[in-house]
Amino acid sequence: MDRDVKELETIVEKYGGFLPEILDRAERSIVAQAFSIWSGYAAFCEESAGVSAEKVAAVILEPAMGRIADMRARAERLEVEADAEIVEMVGKTLGESWRVVEERGV
Repeated sequence: MDRDVKELETIVEKYGGFLPEILDRAERSIVAQAFSIWSGYAAFCEESAGVSAEKVAAVILEPAMGRIADMRARAERLEVEADAEIVEMVGKTLGESWRVVEERGV
C-alpha cells in the first residue's frame, strides 16, 4: 500500500503541473474568441449604427451585460487581444445585414 501511495504521489508530482496550464490555455482561447466576436460587434455598432456597443447591448442584451462585462474583464486580465480576422468578419457581416435592413426602411 505504501508503494501504491508513493507511485500515486510520483504521478501527481510529475503530471499535476499540466492541469493548471491546460486550463489556462483553454480559458485564454475561449476568452479570445468571445472577445473577438464582441470586438467585431462593437466595430459594427460604432461604424454602422453610430452608437456604442454597450448602449445597443444595454437595450437588447440587458440580461447578458454582466456576462459581457465579465468577459471583457477577463480579456483585460489575461491580456487577450481580439483576433483581427474574426473582428473584421463579424463587423462586415453585421454591417451587411444592417444595410439590408436600412434599405428595407425598417
